[in-house]
Amino acid sequence: MSTYETCSCKKIFSQKENKSSYSLHNKNYYVCEVKIDGGLINVGNKCDWLYKIYEHSCKSRETNPMSACPTQQTCNTQQLTLKETIFIELKGEDLDKAVLQIEATHKYLKENHPDYLCSNKRAYAVTTRCPSKTSELDKIKRNLKKTTGIILDRLKPTSSINL
Repeated sequence: MSTYETCSCKKIFSQKENKSSYSLHNKNYYVCEVKIDGGLINVGNKCDWLYKIYEHSCKSRETNPMSACPTQQTCNTQQLTLKETIFIELKGEDLDKAVLQIEATHKYLKENHPDYLCSNKRAYAVTTRCPSKTSELDKIKRNLKKTTGIILDRLKPTSSINL
């Protein structure tokens, strides 16, 4: 583990920047929250946060709260399967810039931390404005999916993401 990454089975992960915020609701997974901007990556374009979602028996926490969750000390000795990678960009109005930052982060991870990626990748651009035409947003989504395999969704500020 590093100073820019924390892992747990907690129920809610949330971040806020300027006028944008989100909360990620976790029901059954072991989740590593990675600070990208100012953490893992300090130069160039990058998104704000990344979540690595692992298959694990956190489900049992409903009856025995945290006993089944790996700790940061035991994480390296347990077999965890990366289920999904989620990119988050908290952006004011510029969706194109948000997508550029997500693409740059994906490229960096592919080259430097391929273990952070899996075939199931989602990205959320939390923006205050969206392209006025649905066709513009659809084109942006298609291009990102084609070039990176990432499924993009645009969220309004203060949105919730369910795992």
